[in-house]
Amino acid sequence: MNIAVASGKGGTGKTFLSTNLFNVLRKSFKDVAYYDCDVEEPNGHLFIKPEKTVEEVINVEIPEVDSSKCIKCGKCEEICQYNAITIIAGKPYVFEDLCHSCNGCNLVCPVSAISNIKYRVGTVKSGELANAKFYSGCLDVGKVLTIPIIKRLNRYFHENSDYINIIDAPPGTSCPVVASVNSVDYVVLVTEPTKFGLNDLNLIVKMLKNFNVPYSVVLNRSGLGKNSLIEDFCQKENIPLDLKIPFSREISTVYSSGGLFSDYSEDFQKDLLNLFETIKERLA
Repeated sequence: MNIAVASGKGGTGKTFLSTNLFNVLRKSFKDVAYYDCDVEEPNGHLFIKPEKTVEEVINVEIPEVDSSKCIKCGKCEEICQYNAITIIAGKPYVFEDLCHSCNGCNLVCPVSAISNIKYRVGTVKSGELANAKFYSGCLDVGKVLTIPIIKRLNRYFHENSDYINIIDAPPGTSCPVVASVNSVDYVVLVTEPTKFGLNDLNLIVKMLKNFNVPYSVVLNRSGLGKNSLIEDFCQKENIPLDLKIPFSREISTVYSSGGLFSDYSEDFQKDLLNLFETIKERLA
């Protein structure tokens, strides 16, 4: 079972929910795994603290042009839809971070002047806990190609198909989010009772309507703003509002110290287990 925890914007409590849900499930079930797909700023490890971590380098293939062979015909430039390769002042240039590794330039080159080389974009770390696995992607500083890292994480949770997989998706509604949720069984949307929270919840709901995947909402920091903003939206859109997490100094204190609130509150443990059982029933 693959459950993604997503949000239309950053800072709503997506990592708070996903790490605590993982923490509760791994203590109640065997074979649970957590995947931090927020590869631009992964922080799940700060709360989960995995053991025996192994790092895997993620490379992509990009073109390298042999200038001694190149006849400056421009066919590589014509086929590239991302402007990743071009001829400037009679010399070929490759813009690594624009390349999508489609290999089109290599295929159309009439003199075989283009070959592929490896280009590092980031890493994926894997680790273990009791009854559980941990995976986290991290984009290298200065790099922009997040999708190859997320695709590697996706392969891990497909390999662990018999696990309960909790996917901490990136915030927003852009390509990294799509890559994280397009093959999951269920999406939990975390939002907050503010106009910003409502606006961005609306955006990600519109995105998910294009996928054949069920979803529901968890309202974090309940009581901070106007709960009715989110409640009215969910009622209008016929979206289940499964859980309200209160705006609480106690929660903030535990979270800011790197703790998991589910280790401190039996009520919160029960809420998360009930959330999981509700999701199971909907998927049955």
